[in-house]
Formats: sequence, C-alpha cells, structure tokens
Amino acid sequence: MGADVVGKGKMKRKTICIANQKGGVGKTTTAVNLAHGLATKGKRVLLVDCDPQGQVATFLGLRQESGLFDLLVGGATPGRQGKGEGR
Repeated sequence: MGADVVGKGKMKRKTICIANQKGGVGKTTTAVNLAHGLATKGKRVLLVDCDPQGQVATFLGLRQESGLFDLLVGGATPGRQGKGEGR
C-alpha cells in the first residue's frame, strides 16, 4: 500500500497495488471488487489494468481495446475512453 499524499485541497490519496507474478490467484477480481467497494463508499477510484489480457474491461462490461500493456510494450498509440464508453 502506498503512502498518504496530502495535496493543496488537503485531500488524502492512497495508492493500492494488487500484484503477484503467479497467474490465477485473483488479482483482477480483488482489484475490481476493491475499486467497486471504494467507489460505493463515495471514494474517487482510478483502476489501471497493466495485464496484457485486459480482463478489467470484461469485468466492467466494456469492450477490450489496446491497453497500458500495449502502449508500453507493443507501441500502441494512446486513445481516450471516457466513463461509460465502450459498452
């Protein structure tokens, strides 16, 4: 878990990373459910999927597109997908 950061607006932010080299241990499920739980409590959440399979999109009912992995490793060009788009 990351350190608290206090910005100009005195808003605390936390960085939470779900990581494990082994596949099939529930990283995506944990991340999506944690993000959902925090959002349900009124927290602002940014969920970043670095997995080349991009299963977070599937969990959220979105169309899978080139993701962060493709941008960093495969040379894909950045795009913009707003909230609720791609369904």
